[in-house]
Amino acid sequence: MDDVPKGTYSIFINDNTVHKQSFEGVKENSLEKTTPDEIVKE
Repeated sequence: MDDVPKGTYSIFINDNTVHKQSFEGVKENSLEKTTPDEIVKE
């Protein structure tokens, strides 16, 4: 993690299915690490 700049990061893990109308991949079965528990690199 030495190459990652300091900051706050959010992560979404999902399958490869994408909604054709919205081009989004995040949905009910996605795993996420976001606000208020984002990853902070100090």
